[in-house]
Amino acid sequence: MRRIFDDLGVFEILEPLHLKGLKLYPVTFERNLSSNHLNFIDDSFDRSEIEAFETSSEGVVTQIGVKNNSQSYVMILDGEGISGAKQNRISQTTIVLSPFSETIIPVNCIERGRWSYSAGRNFNKSDYSISPKMRDRKAEILKNKENHRLQGAIWDEIDELSGKFNTRSVTDDLGEVLDYASRENNFQDIDKLLNEQCNGYIVFGTERPFIELFGNDRLRKHYMKKNIKSWVADVETSQIKHVDPNYLLDKYLDASWSEDKSVGAEKSFKTNDFSNGRSYFLDGELVHSYYFY
Repeated sequence: MRRIFDDLGVFEILEPLHLKGLKLYPVTFERNLSSNHLNFIDDSFDRSEIEAFETSSEGVVTQIGVKNNSQSYVMILDGEGISGAKQNRISQTTIVLSPFSETIIPVNCIERGRWSYSAGRNFNKSDYSISPKMRDRKAEILKNKENHRLQGAIWDEIDELSGKFNTRSVTDDLGEVLDYASRENNFQDIDKLLNEQCNGYIVFGTERPFIELFGNDRLRKHYMKKNIKSWVADVETSQIKHVDPNYLLDKYLDASWSEDKSVGAEKSFKTNDFSNGRSYFLDGELVHSYYFY
């Protein structure tokens, strides 16, 4: 058990921003991720530098294969959508693929009503990630080693989100539900959020306040374009309470973490206490972290 953020220098909380029922406090820290060889899976798909596929002709719901044909590391975000093949999936964890590597990655189904190659033989990029509530629940189940409950819990959350927006995908696809929810929410004011240089946010307005941070502003800006759909869809007007953001940040920095099993080149950690948190480092530098208090 250990503290894992001591080498990142001073953390600072900036003035809050507001977006569609969310209150977001930008957070910065001193030691940013320096690697210029960490690519996004989206860009790697666009450049045909990566292949993602079912691991057998029959397919396995909880895993897919990913081949990185480039000389760069490639990042897949915890909860990031991966579309195509026999059904759309999400990554179960944040993963950094090594250059010129082939990796079996853990995933979960987010399209319960399809098990066929109607969308093509291979996977491709998506424009969304899972909601904070879904990620919080996923992290708790994995921490408690109750993996057998995880897939059903994710489907339950998709059903709940569909009911919230009174919509239904023919194949129970999370991406389609979020597309509908985003049409209900006009994101004209997102530019201010994206242009605020920082490492991430302390977020209020969803069921539980949470922190999500990235190794540098480049990562933060890219993934916010995916996160914002699900964050806004997850807004709860009856949220329990607003905690002092400084208190929440202190709890996050002082939390006890233990090393967890890694999939790729990243080093993974999980919280040991009542909170649900995951953090991922590459060569001693923070790549991605989230924490639900």
